[in-house]
Amino acid sequence: MKIAVVTGTTAGLGMALARGLIAAGYRVLGVSRSAVPADCPWEGVSCDLTEPGFGTAVIVDWLAALPSDSVEDALLILNAGTADPIGAVEALLPEELQRHVTLNLTAPMALTGAFLKATADWPAERRILAISSGASRRATPYWSAYTASKSGLDGFVRAVNAEYAGRTSGRASAVALAPGVIDTAMQAGIRAKDFPTVDRYRGLKERGELWTPDEAAGRILAYLSKPGFGSVELDDVRNYA
Repeated sequence: MKIAVVTGTTAGLGMALARGLIAAGYRVLGVSRSAVPADCPWEGVSCDLTEPGFGTAVIVDWLAALPSDSVEDALLILNAGTADPIGAVEALLPEELQRHVTLNLTAPMALTGAFLKATADWPAERRILAISSGASRRATPYWSAYTASKSGLDGFVRAVNAEYAGRTSGRASAVALAPGVIDTAMQAGIRAKDFPTVDRYRGLKERGELWTPDEAAGRILAYLSKPGFGSVELDDVRNYA
């Protein structure tokens, strides 16, 4: 059996990843803030990852109910995130920053810990894929919150790998993967804002250079099927396009 937990499955990349994993034979738990559609093909749960607890109990309960001895591949995809707030450093509000960092960094850290603890005795290969961003690896004006939180996520992935390196049992590996620029609601929100480099994002849309969520998900799932997951900790799916 192959199982996967995916956050942010309401729409966009998360939904496309969940669909692709189902098609690839995974049993999927989708964690999303919005209500789960009645025709959802995966097991969905509604949970606000900015609230205390970060959905860890939901994930632990789901994992505990699985026949762990028959699981050969256990996957956690940390996809939920936000680009807001975008703006000058001096204009950022503390409450906006707190919500941003909670969703983009604190919750993924807590969910990873819960996932690893709940599967500690499993014989399965355990993999964590954190959806990062090219913004984590280059500074962008007015994107200080996003750059900081995604850079923190990159650092967390490196720390997880350092902690689990060399283990003979209970092994786990993690990758922070930049997924390319995708035509999602997040990108639409970015294009509607006013900041120095916004024309770049508007131009990508106008020239039809954005990937659809399904295209991006297909590339990410192909990446997951490659051997040697975790050998490159901070990666970009565009390196393999």
